Amino acid sequence: MELIQLLKMFGDEERNQKIAETLQAHQEAILLQNKLILALGIISIVFVLLTLYNEICSHRKFKKIKADISRLDSMISTKSDV
Repeated sequence: MELIQLLKMFGDEERNQKIAETLQAHQEAILLQNKLILALGIISIVFVLLTLYNEICSHRKFKKIKADISRLDSMISTKSDV
């Protein structure tokens, strides 16, 4: 904004107005780009968290299945002993 005010103080008014509009559009584009980068960062974090949650759930299921297999194995071995 300070650069725009300096441009208005010096030189050709029409030329400076075009430069000021260009700078304003550039600033708006940078703000939009920053918002998009932030949104992509948030999406990436959510994806990582969902992947981590999925891995934790899979590990719990694996441990439960392993415990079930051990229990069935012990039941089978006790029946075969009889």
